[in-house]
Amino acid sequence: MEFFRIRRDIPFMRHALVFNVISVVTFLLAVFFAPLAGSVPAFATAPALLYVACLMARSLKDLDWEDSTEFVPAMVTAITMPLTFSIADGL
Repeated sequence: MEFFRIRRDIPFMRHALVFNVISVVTFLLAVFFAPLAGSVPAFATAPALLYVACLMARSLKDLDWEDSTEFVPAMVTAITMPLTFSIADGL
């Protein structure tokens, strides 16, 4: 049973234990609140998505439009996101 004993003389082991406990607690909270987040209808999230889209579009004006290595990937990403209906797929 020596393997399962927590070595308190190594500071990293104490921190690892704390982080694991925090991970378990937050996971259990997420499992508890997941149905609540799922109950929000899709049309209620539209204003938040529109706000995020405006923030992202606002940053396009700060691009260096003379440098094609900078503005081409940004424009491809900005166009791909709405066409795929996913920020993750667009990125």
